[in-house]
Amino acid sequence: MNIEEECKESFDLYDLDMNGELDIKTTKELILSFGIMVSDEEILNISSNGKVNYNSFLNFYKEKMKKPRNDNLEEAFKNIVSKKTGKISAKKFKKLLMNFGLKFSEKEAEEILEQFKIDNEGNLNYKEFCQSMLSK
Repeated sequence: MNIEEECKESFDLYDLDMNGELDIKTTKELILSFGIMVSDEEILNISSNGKVNYNSFLNFYKEKMKKPRNDNLEEAFKNIVSKKTGKISAKKFKKLLMNFGLKFSEKEAEEILEQFKIDNEGNLNYKEFCQSMLSK
């Protein structure tokens, strides 16, 4: 599968209403799932009326890929964790595992999640995640 096919497949997974556009928040999640750090301002720059179409996303992705990137799961996790609580929802983390780097299957992602403590609100603690990764 080439880069364009991979991007299209990923874009379509996030385009739940299949209208060919993503909102800014969803676009950021998609870009982060590729392990690419992105600011809200960068996404606003590629959006039109708060929406990002596939071609804009693909062009942005290609530009970002020209630059060196840190292909590190911990780094990606750190950038999507809530700065207030230090946590991320298990659901978002599972999506990250399925779309980032090695692209785990849903079953594999669930098995990985089982190794981490998930609180009553369904969140993972960033510090606990890092400690667990360092001890392995």
